[in-house]
Amino acid sequence: MTGPNPTRIISDAPVSDDTAFNFEAYAKTIAELLANKENETPLVVGIYGAWGSGKTSLMQTIQQRLQEGQNADRDAYRLCKSVWFQAWKYAKEEEILAALIETIFKTMAADGFFNWTKGQVEQLTKRLKGTRIIDSITKLLTGTEVSEFFGDLAYKDKLGFYDTFDKFFTDLIWTYLSWRPKVNEVEAYDDRKGALVIFVDDLDRCPQSRIIQVLETIKLFMDKKGCVFVLGADNAVIESALIDRYGKAGAVRFMDKIVQVTFKLPQIPVDSFSPYIEKIAPSAADSLTPHLPVILPAIRHNPRQLKRFLNNVHLLEGLLRNSGVAVDFDHLLFWNVLDLVYPDLSRDCVENPASLELLHGHARSLLESRTDDPRWEISTDALKGVPQSFHDYLQDKKLVDLVARFDLPTEQLVSLCTMSQIVVAEVEEERSKEKRTK
Repeated sequence: MTGPNPTRIISDAPVSDDTAFNFEAYAKTIAELLANKENETPLVVGIYGAWGSGKTSLMQTIQQRLQEGQNADRDAYRLCKSVWFQAWKYAKEEEILAALIETIFKTMAADGFFNWTKGQVEQLTKRLKGTRIIDSITKLLTGTEVSEFFGDLAYKDKLGFYDTFDKFFTDLIWTYLSWRPKVNEVEAYDDRKGALVIFVDDLDRCPQSRIIQVLETIKLFMDKKGCVFVLGADNAVIESALIDRYGKAGAVRFMDKIVQVTFKLPQIPVDSFSPYIEKIAPSAADSLTPHLPVILPAIRHNPRQLKRFLNNVHLLEGLLRNSGVAVDFDHLLFWNVLDLVYPDLSRDCVENPASLELLHGHARSLLESRTDDPRWEISTDALKGVPQSFHDYLQDKKLVDLVARFDLPTEQLVSLCTMSQIVVAEVEEERSKEKRTK
């Protein structure tokens, strides 16, 4: 591979600790809510937003603030331990519960908790009945790898349904948050001192039946003092799954019983995208920013969709460059805006590139003749001699402004239309994969 300008693709991974969209203010508020010792547990907070709207970035920032707050004012805030759980990876209800408990145990192990509890094994296990579970727990607490503890799948399938384990698990969380075992059976946990915050990310990536299973699993924790769940999901997807199972009224009741606090990510304003673009694609910022008022409504102000849009521009740029066709970046950008916002016109132009040249000429003529008309109301008389198929396009001032700036020689235009079909095919295949996944 040679050449000074390799094709650049922007990572689709969530942007952690993103300040561009006011996430810091949101994260600070929600982190304070979770850590406030006056807010009783168990507690479930729902963070709702469409795919790519920034839920994961926000949740990661909240988790980071909780971790940074370990030395916060203990008069106002409790100590918060956090766990990150991706429920979509697991299939069965029993497996989801076991995987959640395993994730919590691994977090405890990474925190050095099990090393500390080696001397506390007898106090933690003496109230348990049944030799199988007590043997396994003793191995776990005396240094056995967590993955080995959960290695027996037959046992794992039944894990959450052992009453003795449930009792042990409640006591273990108590001990983890207090860093001391109970003095006696009747000692109650004080959630003012600490909470275990479990972030459940990408719940809407689960098949609908699995969404119900995850929510049912969370319900098992609703009697455990000190437990807090933060759910990240597209609320419309969750509602659809619940309505299919319980009907509309039943779905509302179900969520009302589980979620106590909801936060819906607001639409990101146009102005907030400029610093974001400077961060993810600084070389494209000057060319892209003026077109944001046209682009953002088409992508529903979605940061991840904007990344995909820029990746399509860069892919098309690479295809043309490696085919020996030089096209100015602004023209590549205009074409991709056209393809995104006006897909019908884009398809017409791919089939007949000359139609874009013709439309360009009519757009320039209209702009030159109507400089004193801010309303842009085009009469039928003004469109005499213009093909009927162009009439609706020329009534749209934003489209006219865009097309009037799109001035390419025929050879470059044909190459652009040809190569763009490859990009469109890639995009359509990606969309089909997403639909199949959902």
